[in-house]
Amino acid sequence: MDMKESRRTIRVPKTVCKETEERPIDLDIVFPDYYPEVTAILKCVMQPSVYAGHQSGDRYTVDGAVNIRILYLSEDRREIHCYEATQPFSAVFRCEGAVHYKAEAKNDYLNCRAVGPKRVDVHGAFRVCLTAIGEGSFEVFEDPCVQGVHCKKKTVGTTVPVCENEKAIVVDEVLVLGMQADEWLYTDVTVASCECKVLTNKAILKGMLSLKGVCKKEHETHTVLREIPFSQIIDADGLTETALCETEVRVCECDCHLQQNEAGASVLYVSCKLNSYLRCSCREEATVVLDAYSVDHAVLCRYAGFQSEDRGQMTVSRMTLQEYITLPEHCVSIDDQWGKLQSCEFCRDENGAYLACCVLVCMLTRDSDGQVACYERTVDCRISCDPHTHHASARLIDVQCAVNGDKVRVQMDAEIVQEYACVTAVNVVTEAVNDTAQVYVRPSGAIRIVYAEQGDSVWEIAKAHHSSVDEICAENDLNDEYIPAPTMLMIPML
Repeated sequence: MDMKESRRTIRVPKTVCKETEERPIDLDIVFPDYYPEVTAILKCVMQPSVYAGHQSGDRYTVDGAVNIRILYLSEDRREIHCYEATQPFSAVFRCEGAVHYKAEAKNDYLNCRAVGPKRVDVHGAFRVCLTAIGEGSFEVFEDPCVQGVHCKKKTVGTTVPVCENEKAIVVDEVLVLGMQADEWLYTDVTVASCECKVLTNKAILKGMLSLKGVCKKEHETHTVLREIPFSQIIDADGLTETALCETEVRVCECDCHLQQNEAGASVLYVSCKLNSYLRCSCREEATVVLDAYSVDHAVLCRYAGFQSEDRGQMTVSRMTLQEYITLPEHCVSIDDQWGKLQSCEFCRDENGAYLACCVLVCMLTRDSDGQVACYERTVDCRISCDPHTHHASARLIDVQCAVNGDKVRVQMDAEIVQEYACVTAVNVVTEAVNDTAQVYVRPSGAIRIVYAEQGDSVWEIAKAHHSSVDEICAENDLNDEYIPAPTMLMIPML
């Protein structure tokens, strides 16, 4: 039999696209007449968000919007004002044959300056990143099951993308604030939690939104915290209950209107637009040949590097971290605070696996005269992970600050995602050809005696002497693939 014909194809994941596109931000903003004049800009925040994506031919289009929030002070420096602007964007990537798409937008830098009483220049940049995974193939040599041919085999696991779907979610809620409010300044909405129940051809998402808003009453600011539930069914053809599923929910837009009800209480009407993503994969096992030889003649093998990733289910947990930072000068109270995860790196050392995170904490503070200032501080965190984790990441949900003596207590709520996977990197045989011109001459004796060192491979010994691993192990009462101690081996001549 011509062993060259003994080949088969293994399904493997393939990175179809991994690209980044930079987008500039250049805005000349003129405030409407009913906005107070700008005396000092406290903080300008840019938040780019991906709303949706769609494939058309060999191109994948990512749609989203950038929200610019400008917090500033008027002449008395005691009252905070907010102006928000939204600019849509679209980014197009060359991408074909993908099953899973993961697009995200990241900040690069932002500069903001007042150039007039009601005019502000904003300059910056952000990046749109796309990672697309499809199904690839890897051709390997298969054991021909021919007498006299021996193959060293290994079973590896692979995780192949199956399907993906996304669906919009609209959440409408009416919240009674429990206090009188004159003006609603701004809102931040994040996904506090999300659970996924997998059924045949569909998945059920249930979760909670965390709403944090700032309102004004008689020139004083107040923070409002609420939780809003959401749920959604996502159809996915080919999904089974044993599939590996990754879910993601993004907040695309949130519109809040403050009104007074019949009882005179302040009521907040909230309308949130979310986008939910479901990415499903299946696990497969494949047997590859690491080496091959014949006891009768030479075999010419061609090798190639092969890496497989056998993924398990991800675990999602919520964690509260607490740190203390130095109290800013002249600060007696904190009006508002928020945080940004500047960096998050998965690391390992002698103590195990962990996430090294750096959080930028922003605080709007007041001094004893009631004047407002903005301060930024960085907080370093180390989050321990399961030692079996292959990769982990963190997502910041909320930050709360409180004055505690001469310190500020910073409490950070984060979501930790831990991914479990067994990664195997080996050289495998992709092609094997009989070399009948090099026929081995069989020795006259039935047994050959050779000396073996500790740690020598039984496979290499059998290959060198045109024998069988099973026969050598049986003849010498060996139970391992390596020689346990220096010894004389009896090699059966087949």
